[in-house]
Amino acid sequence: MPGGCTEPNPYLPASSSGAGSSGSSGGTRDEGSPPTETEAEPSSTSHGGETSCASQGHSCIAPPPQGFAGPVAWIERPAGAPLEACPEPFGLAVVVAFSELSAPPAQCNCACGAIGNAGCGDASIVHLTGSCAGAVQDTRALAPGCNVVGGAGWTSSSGFQFDPPLGEGGCIPLPSVERPPATFLTRHTACAGSFSSEGCAFGKLCVPTPSDPFHARWCVWRAGDVSCPGDDYPVRTVLYDEIEDERGCEQCTCAVPSEPCTGAAMVLSTATNCASGLHEVPPGTCEDDLGGPNIAGVLYVEGDPPRACEPAAVVPKGEATATEPVTLCCSS
Repeated sequence: MPGGCTEPNPYLPASSSGAGSSGSSGGTRDEGSPPTETEAEPSSTSHGGETSCASQGHSCIAPPPQGFAGPVAWIERPAGAPLEACPEPFGLAVVVAFSELSAPPAQCNCACGAIGNAGCGDASIVHLTGSCAGAVQDTRALAPGCNVVGGAGWTSSSGFQFDPPLGEGGCIPLPSVERPPATFLTRHTACAGSFSSEGCAFGKLCVPTPSDPFHARWCVWRAGDVSCPGDDYPVRTVLYDEIEDERGCEQCTCAVPSEPCTGAAMVLSTATNCASGLHEVPPGTCEDDLGGPNIAGVLYVEGDPPRACEPAAVVPKGEATATEPVTLCCSS
C-alpha cells in the first residue's frame, strides 16, 4: 500500500470553519487588545455578589483559563445526522469535531497471473562411497534420457542419491486491497454566545445553564491535545477533526512451487543402454547396497514443469488514526 493519507472530514460542511475557527464570543483575543464584553469588569450593580445574575436564572461561572476560549455549550449527535444550528443564547458554532473513529482493517487478497518461462531446473546423481553415509565420490549432472556412467561403472554396494529438478518460471502478482471507509461515529458542536459579568462578583461571567439540545454543563476549548487546568472545568474530552489512513496489506508475491517437477524420475541400470537391471531411486532420496552387477547407466526422466505459482498469504497492516485534536474542558 502507499503511505498514509489525510482524509478531509466528511461531516464538516464547506461553510464551517472547523475545529480551528472561532467566533468573537467563543475565541481568544490578542494579547494587549481591549477587554471584550465577557472580560470587562462588572458594573457597580454586580458588587453585591451573584444575586442579580441568579435572579435571571443564570449562574456566575469562571472565565476561560489562559489559552482557552469560551464559555461554550456542547451538542452531541451521530456523525451522519444533519448539522443543526446552535440555538440562542449559544448561537455561534465555534467548533465542529468528532470522536469514536471506526476504521476496520483492510481486506487483503493475493492472486497470481499465468506462469511464464515454466521449466525444470538441473538434476544430478550423487555417488557416495560404500553407502549413503559414505563420502561423496562423484556428482554428475543428468540429461534427459540414458546417461552412461563409463569405465567399469559404479559398484552396486555404493550409495546413490537423486537430486531432482525443481520447477522454474515466474508469475505476475495480482494484489487486491480494499479499505472500508474510515469514519467518525459521533459529531460534537461547541456553541458560543455573548455574555457579560453583570450581576456577578469580579472576574466571573453571568451565563445561562445549557439545556436541551446541549449537555447541561459549561465548557471551554483549545486546539490540541492538552490538559485541563484548574478546578473550574475539570472534565476533559479530546475530539478530532481529520483522519490519517495508513491501512493496507503486506506485499503480494508469487512463488514457483519448491518441489520437483511432476513425474521426475531416476532409474539405475546395469546396462549402458539403460535397458536392464533397473532400480528406481525416488526424488530427494538415497539408496545403497543394491547388490548385483555394477551400475552402468542412469535413466533420467525430467518430468513436467509447474503450471501455476503459489500466492502469498497476505495480512492487513497499518491503521487509521484520528488527527487535528481539540480539547474540551467542562464543568463537572
